[in-house]
Amino acid sequence: MRTASARGCLAPGIGCQPFAFLRQINFMNSSTLRIENNLQTCLDSCLQCLVACELCATACLEEENSQAMIRCIQLDRICADLCALAARAIARRSHLVPQVCALCVLACRSCGKECARHSHSDHCKRCAAACRRCEKECQKIAAGTSQTTLDLQNSLRTDKPLPVKLS
Repeated sequence: MRTASARGCLAPGIGCQPFAFLRQINFMNSSTLRIENNLQTCLDSCLQCLVACELCATACLEEENSQAMIRCIQLDRICADLCALAARAIARRSHLVPQVCALCVLACRSCGKECARHSHSDHCKRCAAACRRCEKECQKIAAGTSQTTLDLQNSLRTDKPLPVKLS
């Protein structure tokens, strides 16, 4: 006689079928994984920017004069973190997506401008381009939302980069 555990049942003794719960929760049902086109484009841009920022920060750290790249490294890390947050918020279908995207716009703008100053480095050029794309896509999502987001957008109109304190 086969036991419940031998059949692969997760709850032995209650007459269950192995992994029956997966059918109940529509595990990996494609309809539950769909994201609207504008959000999908933003999500993709955020993930690409995250990778570009991480690669840029790593390359900056490996440079001979990495001390000269401290601001770039710091902004790369901040931007990567906010791009990751925006991507997770979109994937989770959070009601805070517009506000998170507004923060991502700020980080991408600052990081992109800093990286553009280092046109001698290919990794900085690639990062600046990824930041510009992500900024553009996140701006579309952030536009026309709550007063908090409008306040963030007003701060975008100034050409001032995010302040980063160097120790």
